[in-house]
Amino acid sequence: MCAGRTDALAPLLAAGKIEVVRTLVGTLPPEPDPIPGGVQRHRAGIFQFMREVRGEIGKVNWPLGSDLLTYSRVTAVAVAAMTSLIFGLDVLLSKGLLRILG
Repeated sequence: MCAGRTDALAPLLAAGKIEVVRTLVGTLPPEPDPIPGGVQRHRAGIFQFMREVRGEIGKVNWPLGSDLLTYSRVTAVAVAAMTSLIFGLDVLLSKGLLRILG
């Protein structure tokens, strides 16, 4: 048990309420291991990290220039459409509110 759990249960232990303590301890989730699996792992250096990054970047399926251009056009059209929709709704709602409150 951690110190916080021991401190919280100390009055119950002192009062002889062992069953209450057992019940409370039974309902507490188990404490996680500080290191998963209990195995001490070695920290890799910066050069090892960069080698691994280079290896992972090599696995990426990068888009071709034509694909990139297509994706950019689709994104630009979608942004323009959403901007127009929001602008139109803003104008309609503001004119409607001015007529109602005007």
